[in-house]
Amino acid sequence: MTSRPSRLTAGQRGVLVALAAGVLAAAVTLAVVVALTSGDEPVTGDTPTASTLPPATTAPPPEPTTTTTTAATTTTTTPDTTTTTTEETTTTTVEIRDSFVIRPDGIDRLFFGADPETVISEITARLGEPTSDTDWVDQQERFDGLCGGSEARFVTWESLQVFFTDRESAWAQEGDRHFASFSVEEGVEDLQFVTSRSVGLGSTVAQIAEAYGDDVTFEIHPAYETEVFEVDPRGDGYLIGFLTGLDDEDAVIEIVGGFSCGE
Repeated sequence: MTSRPSRLTAGQRGVLVALAAGVLAAAVTLAVVVALTSGDEPVTGDTPTASTLPPATTAPPPEPTTTTTTAATTTTTTPDTTTTTTEETTTTTVEIRDSFVIRPDGIDRLFFGADPETVISEITARLGEPTSDTDWVDQQERFDGLCGGSEARFVTWESLQVFFTDRESAWAQEGDRHFASFSVEEGVEDLQFVTSRSVGLGSTVAQIAEAYGDDVTFEIHPAYETEVFEVDPRGDGYLIGFLTGLDDEDAVIEIVGGFSCGE
């Protein structure tokens, strides 16, 4: 006959209930601790809560940027132009008008035999446009053949007159147009024509004699039938001046250089 387990007493059953209740309480406590601990390490991919974000940092507003545009200043040091200005001043028309050197072989740097257009151009640049110009004319018809060659031309600037011809001369062959003579007369005070020895219009016989000494001759010219002084240097040049007389105080009224019509 099979034996059956004995029934628990009431005391035993009380002990078992108490043990079960203790185990249940411990399990609940452990579950709560696990739940709280797992909240500190969120699962990857979860959105962090506000409590887990670092505190917000407010960045200061950007400082305004000031752009300063400075124009480049070029300082040009201009060289001293005093000397240049002075040189330009000394070559103005007024200065040149006050100083013409007349010589037995030309006027200043314009020598007998020079091209007519060159002579006219240079004098025009210094004195302005001519006051008269015959242009090239048939000298036989216009001057009765006194000028020689086939053509002649007279160009005048106030008291200065220059003569051009195509006749043969000491400076050119027959048929070559060239500068052959000049004449200077009284009439314009601001035009001063003087020789290299400072003899000009208004110079007296005494002043001419002192300036040229034995190189000058005073006489009554046989062709012109008037008083003159003549300077005939070595070479092909020639200078003659017409006088009011032959006394020391008589003066020059016209000067001619080179060879013109009738000579």
